[in-house]
Amino acid sequence: MAVETLEERLTILETRLDTLQRLFEEQIAHPPKKEKRGWQAIVGTFADDPLYEEAMRLGRAWREAQVDEVE
Repeated sequence: MAVETLEERLTILETRLDTLQRLFEEQIAHPPKKEKRGWQAIVGTFADDPLYEEAMRLGRAWREAQVDEVE
């Protein structure tokens, strides 16, 4: 293990502190984007999609047919 002088150790610490401060400032300036999870990730993906509207219409018709069979 190399013996370092107090001045050398201080220089190393200052360098590391400068690096940490730069990384911190980058995170503040450009925060990471939050990824949406679950249903929030797909909200709006089918907006104005005629195939989606048709699927919803068919699903609704099927559910209404099931209710009619039970009654």
